[in-house]
Parts: sequence; structure tokens; C-alpha cells
Amino acid sequence: MFSSKYVLNDLIKDKNFQYINHHFAYKIFQDKNSNNGELMCININNQSKVKFQYNKIFISCGPISSAMLILRSKLIDKKEILLKESQRFYIPIFLKNKPSFNYEINKNTLPEIFFEIYNNAISNQSIHLQLYSFSEIMLKPFEKIMGNYANSLPKILPFVFNNIFVLLGYMHSKDSNSLNIKYEGTFEDISNYTLSPLNSIDTKKIVIDLLNLLRKELNFFIINSTFLNNSKTGSSYHYGGSFPMTNKTNIENSTNLKGKLNNYENIYITDQSVLPEMPGAPTTFNAMINAARIANDM
Repeated sequence: MFSSKYVLNDLIKDKNFQYINHHFAYKIFQDKNSNNGELMCININNQSKVKFQYNKIFISCGPISSAMLILRSKLIDKKEILLKESQRFYIPIFLKNKPSFNYEINKNTLPEIFFEIYNNAISNQSIHLQLYSFSEIMLKPFEKIMGNYANSLPKILPFVFNNIFVLLGYMHSKDSNSLNIKYEGTFEDISNYTLSPLNSIDTKKIVIDLLNLLRKELNFFIINSTFLNNSKTGSSYHYGGSFPMTNKTNIENSTNLKGKLNNYENIYITDQSVLPEMPGAPTTFNAMINAARIANDM
């Protein structure tokens, strides 16, 4: 599992790197005709404001926070930004065939299997799947009824719990709905924004078609069909595509292939915001590789 904590700890050892903690990046002051700018930050401990001078700034706050920073700073004329999403779904299933391994409760919350589905009858894009074997997290619904006695269920009924799995999937942004982020605040207001789902795609149909295909391969039944409705827009946290990399210069909220924001010479974006589409898969690796590519080109 990736954690930026370890990357940061390595960077701090470099004498040319200065890490400033407990500051919220609030607003960028940048003239399109100047190569220098200012970043205003708020010290979250005492609410004091601090300005930092820069000749290049790299924005990597995550797609929502990066979009908010750019909208607050009025670096573009638009007051709202479209966020693409790789929507997720998760379905509890029971395998009819006995698996070739037994669970180890309290020891494993990571997926047993990763696999990709390519089937044009379901989608022209790949669908990423992760299969999770039983873990103590899955006892939560039983605890509401049985209390602490629920913890003894796997030992009493191992032939049941060894066959319980959760199928987690991510769909490509072309198969997913989008989100619209709109900033409605003033200069001093940092929280007045709305995040609205734009539901135009029937993602449930894609999930059902996929499950019908997988049933033939994995031989399972769905434990609770209400989970077919859990692919809610915005629930995956796999957002991006808000400032897509492109060679087209007529799109205001675009970046070039090095992440440079259109109409500016010294503002770069290096998180998932610049990915033109969100793949049906975890996005951390893609974002990190692309950020490293941009940094190496500097």
C-alpha cells in the first residue's frame, strides 16, 4: 500500500528541501504576464496569514482541493469545474465451490486477487476487480444483532465464512458519472462550494452484466442484492480529469503535456487532475508516475 509519508520522510533528509507543516494553501496571486507569483497560506494553528514567493508553483492537492485552489484564485474565468470519476461498486458473494485456502481472521484486509475484465459486450473499457476474502470487518452487520458473540461465528461455521467474499470493482470514467464542483465564496471564504453529481449513465446495468458474466467463471451467488445500488457518484474518491493534459490550447481549464496550466508559464498541476480520463483501477500509481515524469522534465 502506498503512503506519501515515506516519500516525504526521504525528501526531508535532503538539505535543499524545506517542509512547512500546518499551513493551508489558500490563494495564488499570479499575473499572466509575470514569471513570479505569491501563494497565500493560512497557519491552521493560529489562523495567521503567510505569503510565499515563487517563480514556479506545482499544485498537487488532490483533484477537489486543487480545483478549489484554482477557482478561489480566479486563475480561470470559469466558476465551476467538471470532475471525472472512476465509480466503484462492492458486492458480497458466496462461492459455491470450496476455495483452496482458509482465512486468517484479524490478519488480512487486503485483496486476495486483482483482475481486469475486457469484454466489449459489457463495456469498451476495462473494469478493474479486487476479490477480498473474509475478515473481521465483515462481522459488523452480525455484531448489531449478536454483539460480541458474533466474533465466535467464524469458528463455529468455518465452512460458511471461508466461502464469503467481497467483490470490489472500479469502472472507467467513460462508464461512470461525473461531479461538478462550483465555488460560490468570496475572497475570505474558503469553504463555500458545492459538489454535485451529474448522473447520466446507468452504472447499475454495467454491474449486473458483469456479475452475470462472472457467475459462470466463479460460481457464486450474491448474498445481498441491495448492494447492486451502491455505485453512488462520488463514493469512490477516484477523481480527476478536471485539468486534462492536451495539445489543444483553446480549453481554458487544460494543461499541456507537462502539466502547465493553460495561459500561465509557471503554474503546474501534478495530481490526478491532469489525467485526461480516470482508468477503471486504483489511481495512485498513475498519478505518482506522471508527477515524476513532469519533475524529470523540469
